[in-house]
Amino acid sequence: MLSVAQSVNIIYKVNMSHDSPGQRRRAQRRARILDATLTLVRQRGIAALTMSEIAEASDYTPGALYRYFPSKGSLISALLQRELSKLSEHLSTRAPAVCDDPVVEALAQLLALGDTLRRLARERPATLALLQGSLADPARHVADEDAIHTPALIRLLTRIADRIAAASAVGALSTGDPSERALSWAFGLLGNLQLAKLQPLDARLAPDRLAGRLTHDLLLGWGACPRALGSARTHLEEIP
Repeated sequence: MLSVAQSVNIIYKVNMSHDSPGQRRRAQRRARILDATLTLVRQRGIAALTMSEIAEASDYTPGALYRYFPSKGSLISALLQRELSKLSEHLSTRAPAVCDDPVVEALAQLLALGDTLRRLARERPATLALLQGSLADPARHVADEDAIHTPALIRLLTRIADRIAAASAVGALSTGDPSERALSWAFGLLGNLQLAKLQPLDARLAPDRLAGRLTHDLLLGWGACPRALGSARTHLEEIP
């Protein structure tokens, strides 16, 4: 049976095979602009970034850049759409089963999901900067009419909510709104990961450590049995 990622790749290749050479070149140019923007977001942040800077980094004139993206907001939203879709693909793969106990197994899957989010934050610092500068920033950088990334964000949160709901279904967690829990977990992790600048002041503020602690404490707060949660973590650490 094909994985979600394999299915997406097949669909992408089929679609690309029907695209004209001009459409493929346009898609490649858009991707180059998005890549340059992601690099700049990490260096400069979103608020201070200008279309002129993006055009220069992409080797386009500002006028040419506006043919691909009519505004900074539309460009940032397209970038968010791409990066959120990549994250969602990563989260579509379940961790290897660790035991026959359905409660411990469900908790292990949630811990593995949290570990994946933390790992992606370490491996994709530019994507983390993008999410922190847009989703975690109260300032509105994308107008409603430009927000094409919203479905991708909903898909990502739905993947998390589905795992939480599955854990509740086997009694690993208490009954609760999985969507609300997914929001609390995802944005709680995002907030913790912003503490990197404070880590030199106190080792206890290491964002990866705090993010791991947040996952553990949230699961306990949602009704996870401490012993089952400890067993789930032990089983995960035994996976080669």
